[in-house]
Amino acid sequence: MAERRSTQTHRCHALRSTSGPRHVPRPAAPRNPQIHATRWIRSYYDELDTWSYFELDNESWALRHVDLQGPTLQPVTAAALSEVLGIRDQRDQTAMADYEHKYGILAEGSLDGWQDTQSATEITAAEFERIWASAREALAPEGG
Repeated sequence: MAERRSTQTHRCHALRSTSGPRHVPRPAAPRNPQIHATRWIRSYYDELDTWSYFELDNESWALRHVDLQGPTLQPVTAAALSEVLGIRDQRDQTAMADYEHKYGILAEGSLDGWQDTQSATEITAAEFERIWASAREALAPEGG
């Protein structure tokens, strides 16, 4: 688990800058359905041998995040903002620690500017959904 946290921290800093305290995602903001534009991206981090996949909202915040590591593409992260916010709202630190142990840590902060990095590219919703489903199954095969 220490390797997972170290990898995630390094990777997150490589793609975007972090602001605010760790493990505290931004509060859910009201959305204007007329400007909602979900995007799906992937990025490869050579020094970590990790593929990161993100589902981004219209402000480039991660809604869902998957990390696949090493030559076998071992899932190490498959976290969702909606789940993290639900646990945070319950103020249950044990449940949050359990979630992060099972699903990893959701990327925090805006990923705005991902288009300017050479390692990031847009992918289809279908590709993201396939990766997401596979990673979730691998990290929680019993479904919970």
